[in-house]
Amino acid sequence: MSFDSFDPNTTPIMMPPPGVIPNFKDPDSISYITRNVTYAFLPLMLAFGLDDATMIAELVVGLPKAGGEGWQAAQIRYGPFGLNLSVVRGVFGVISDFVILLIPMTQVIKLHLPLRKKITILGIFLTGLLYVL
Repeated sequence: MSFDSFDPNTTPIMMPPPGVIPNFKDPDSISYITRNVTYAFLPLMLAFGLDDATMIAELVVGLPKAGGEGWQAAQIRYGPFGLNLSVVRGVFGVISDFVILLIPMTQVIKLHLPLRKKITILGIFLTGLLYVL
């Protein structure tokens, strides 16, 4: 047998299930999702971001003003602002952590695997839940 014409990309490992027709010529792809998300968030990461703006706002509000009011007044002025900003950052952090956890889980559910293997793989990803909690 000659392996010169053997192409592993077009050779199935096993027979497909009944009723499934393999498509090696132009298979469905979800790569456009990754590409679109990358193109959407790349400018946000490279530009002057919200995290930079909030740090500058904290510095402006937290520094003592000229005129002798000192650190005591700066702490009084910064207290409510810092608390509100911390709450917003915390809520955003928790929501983004859960979204990051859910992304692979939706893909695992779509896999053509036995339920036991799906549960095992989901369990591995759910160890990230320990980090969130």
